[in-house]
Order: sequence, then structure tokens, then C-alpha cells
Amino acid sequence: MAVRTRIVSAATYVYLTLPFLIFAGGYLKIGYAIPVLLIVGVSLVKAIREERISDLPAIGKKEIVKFVTVGLIIFVWVILSGIGGVFYQNSDHRHRNAVFYYMVNLKWPAAHGVTHGSGAFMRALIYYIGFWLPSALVGKLVSLQAGYIFQIIWAWAGLMLMYCLLCMHRKKVEIWPFIILIFFSGLDVIRQELYMHTPLFSTGYLDYSMHDFNYASFITHLNGPYNTTVPCFLATMLVINCPRRSNVIFVWSTLLLSAAFPFVGIIPYVLYLIFRKEDGKNVMDRMKETCSLQNIAGAGLIGVISFLFIISGTAAGDRISGNNQLAFNAPMLLSAAVQSFPLLLSQAAGGLGEIWNHVIQNRLGYYVIFILFEVGIYFGLLFKTYKKSTLFWITACSLLVIPWIQVGGGFDFCVKASVPALLVLAVMIIDQLGEWGKRKIASTALIVCLCIGSVTGIHHMGDSIRLQLQGAEQLTLWANVIFGGYNFSGSVDNFFFKYLAKEREPAVLAELTVMEVVDQKDMYLKDYYLGGITFSLELNSPATTQFFVQFDTAVSRDVYFEDVGILMDASVNYQLIVNGHDMGVMDYQRTSCYIPKEYFNEEAQFIMIIPNKEIKIYEGDYIYLKF
Repeated sequence: MAVRTRIVSAATYVYLTLPFLIFAGGYLKIGYAIPVLLIVGVSLVKAIREERISDLPAIGKKEIVKFVTVGLIIFVWVILSGIGGVFYQNSDHRHRNAVFYYMVNLKWPAAHGVTHGSGAFMRALIYYIGFWLPSALVGKLVSLQAGYIFQIIWAWAGLMLMYCLLCMHRKKVEIWPFIILIFFSGLDVIRQELYMHTPLFSTGYLDYSMHDFNYASFITHLNGPYNTTVPCFLATMLVINCPRRSNVIFVWSTLLLSAAFPFVGIIPYVLYLIFRKEDGKNVMDRMKETCSLQNIAGAGLIGVISFLFIISGTAAGDRISGNNQLAFNAPMLLSAAVQSFPLLLSQAAGGLGEIWNHVIQNRLGYYVIFILFEVGIYFGLLFKTYKKSTLFWITACSLLVIPWIQVGGGFDFCVKASVPALLVLAVMIIDQLGEWGKRKIASTALIVCLCIGSVTGIHHMGDSIRLQLQGAEQLTLWANVIFGGYNFSGSVDNFFFKYLAKEREPAVLAELTVMEVVDQKDMYLKDYYLGGITFSLELNSPATTQFFVQFDTAVSRDVYFEDVGILMDASVNYQLIVNGHDMGVMDYQRTSCYIPKEYFNEEAQFIMIIPNKEIKIYEGDYIYLKF
């Protein structure tokens, strides 16, 4: 007997909304944070209460065994993907690890000084950080390693909720549908042979870009942009289960902070849920249901604040205005068609080989091959079953159009915005396979295609295992790449950081003076004030060999020392000496330590820092002594 419950939907809403709640509490000024938290919190509660009670399949001993089995499968999948750093991580993780490191170790809103020419500037960490916020909070409260462990837990929880929603959609607890989702991919091995003419298994990635056309396998998504993939999977599966109109925009808005490109890719499905016909409800009834508190106030605040944060990044700004404009490349499609047609006609007499060569060497030809082997064959095998389904045509149109939309200079939009439609396509395949008797031939062909497509994910996973066994070492990216680069940062001179974000204010216990430096002109006290419980020194010039800091107050408790300013370069370390007591070497692996109260006296306190090389401390870089 099925169980009537809101538990799964409620947990999904909490999972999707929690990152924004943490963001609002950690990034916004208190005057904005409190009302935003209240309104979004009330919207979340209201969305959960108004969501329909769904049928969770009957849970017996067999079903519990299946849930446990799938839970273990998901755990292995998450570990093998590299999330949390337990297993081999591909090059994508270098950037994401660095982003997470600074989210944990820098005061929110995370910002850092970088050099450009002869000047030094503050740059803020601006990226799709939603997935990391719960883990980063754990990292701040406990330790960086605890944060990485919680990343695994958080990813596992999101995928487990996704599986529960799939069971609710299927109205039964099964293992095989989730296996199909894990290994779902286009027929990349065939496309590779036609396009690259290279031996099979010659590369770690079979789902490579084909002239900026790229639909990646789900294993590739979790191995790379996992921070956008997990929230997108969960939100899309919730949409497949048709949440109430009063909640659909609220669900949609939560994606913006975590997965901006999938946020765009899921728009056709959101519009479908809003405008789809229902018995006894006219257009006005549907509009009234849509205009709920959570859809207007809750989603409005989440959407506007998330948008203002993300748009302040360098990459986002440049993609909307400047050299890398957002564009639907209809002219490119028309140009490709115009170029291709005469070539086909002129070479007809030369035989099929010449026609093929000319088709494959122009953009329209690449597009045809890409669509055919990525999704076209799947759509052909599903056509008889779903030809009257609106979702089928929305999915088909989305996956046909997305490759021609370009944001920036790469193919990020094609890869990430396609995930909602690809997941819907995979669920349609699962549903048809579940009705085996109705379409035996088409279902058999689907299984063959799925097996061919699974080679992509199996090969990717196998490559990770091989590199793990070889002990492949991954480089770590530090401040100059993350804060000085294009994709992950932006200036603090924008609306969000000027008017909404918390100010970075240093504070000290008592009067603070710089007693001695190599050259008094090289270092100076930038700002301080009395009151509070944190000593903070902010500097803006190079220190060549060593410097001393004195503050005139007695210390009656153990002190927590945290350096979040100097140790942004993995090659820098320094000796920390407190009132003559050697605290040992501080480096990028040891960025903090406890100083016993016995090391302090009743008068002036002297702290000496002796770096191993010339260092620069820029405006906004802090050293904290937390009492």
C-alpha cells in the first residue's frame, strides 16, 4: 500500500533553498539579511504546506533493501567523481577546490587583494557557489577537512532525494532506472569514430566538444561541474513530478545561485507547468494560483539577490556586454546551411565520399552528426510513444536549439543548460522501457543504444580509477588564479558589494601600533578601531624579511591565530614568534594555531612574522587574532 506523504517534497524544497538562506545570512548586511531570511523562510514553509501530498511506493523489506543498495551505489558514484577529494580529481576540481578553500578560509563575503600592473586591488569571489555554502559553513565551524567530508554527504543527500522523486514518478521502488540515469549518454563512441578517426578509448573523454556542440554524460557532469549538476538534477526531477503552480517559480529561482545555465535551460518546463491545461481551471485560475507569496516575494528576493551577486562577476559582465556577447546564432545556422547546400550539389557527381567529406567539414554537418548521435536516435525510438506529449516536444526543441545559443567564448551554455532536457529525455526512456510489452522492438533498440552510450561513462570512470592507482597528483590553484582570473571573481565596485553585502571591518582590542619593520615606508597600519573581540592588522605594501606587531593589552585567555591574508601562495611560509615563543612554521597547509594564554604577559605583546621570501599584503588581506 502506497504511503501518502510530503516528506520527500519537503526535504527537496529545504535542500534547494538552504544554500540561499546561508548566503543571505552570511553575505548580506544585517538590515537586509533579517527581512530576506524571514520572507524566504515563510515562503519555504508555505511552499511545503501547499505542496500536494504524493504517493510514496509501499515500503517493505524488499524496498528497504533496494533503497540501501541505491544509497551505496550513489555513495560510490560520489566518491569516484572526486567530490570531497577522497578519490582522484580531474582538472575541473582544481578550480572548485580553490573556490571552496577560500569560501571556508576567508571572511564572507569572500574577497582578496590581487596585483595588476603596479597597483593592488580587492577582488571578490563570485561564482555559482550555492552547492558549497552548507559545506563551507561546516568548514568554518569545524575544519576545512570536515567541510570536504560534508560535500560528500551533501551530494549524496541530493542524489538520494533525486532517486526518491524518481520512485514517486515511477510509483515503484526499482534499482535499474537509476542505473540508466547514472550511465546515460549519447552515442559518443560512434560520433568519435566518425569525427576524429581515432582509436576507441584513446582519450579520457569520449563526450568531447564538436565545434562547441557538447552534451556530456551524467558521469562527466558529476566528475566536473558537480556544483551545478546535483541541484539541477534535483530541481528537474521535482519539476518532472509536477509541483503545484503556486511553487514552481519558487523552485526555479533556487537554481540561480547554484546553477545559472541550467536555470535558463529549465525555463520551458517552468512555463509548461504554469500554462498547462487542467480540468476545471481556466487561464485566470491558473494565473491566480501562480501568483502566490512564495512565487512572488520568495522567488523574487532569491532571484534578484542571486542575480545581482552573479552579475557582478567579471565573466558574467563580459558575457552580457563586451567581446563575448550572449547570442542566439541564427545567422550562423543560416550561414552554415547556405554554405553546405551548394557544396552538396556541386559534389554530387563526385560520389558519396566527396559529399560526406564536405558535409562533415562545415558547421551544419557537425551539428547534424552531433544531434543524430547524441539525442536524435533516442527521439526517433521514442516518437511513437510520446508524439502527443507536450513534454516530448519541449525536450526535443530544447535540445535542437541549445547548441546554437552561445554565452561567452566556450561551450559552457551548451553543456550545462542542456542538463534539464537530457534528464527529462532519460526519464522518458526509462518510462518506455518500463512498458516493455507495448514497444518491444523500440525498447530493445533503446537498450542497445543505452549500452553503447554507457561506454562514455564507464570509460571516464575507468580513467579516474587508473589515475588514482597511478597516484596522479593534482595541482592546487591559489589566489592569483581564482581572484585574478576571469571565471571566479569580480570587482567589489558594483551594486551588490556597495549596497547589499556586509562590509569588511577590522577591529582590535586595544590601541595598536607597528613597532618595527625593515623600512617604515614598506608597511603601515591601514585601519583599526577600538572595541570588539578581534585583533586585525590590514597592510598594503611589501615586507621583505620580517616585521613586528605590538598591541598594548593583557591577554587572559587562549588566542586563536588565523592567517587568511599571507598564505594565499603555496610557496610562502613563515615563522611565527609570540613574545619570544616559537609557534612553528605556518604554511598553506597550516594556516592557524592556538596560542596559550601563558605566552602573553601583562604589558605589550610582541608578534614577529619572518617569511621565507618577499611577500605582499594587499588591502583587504587580514591576519586575525580571535580571543
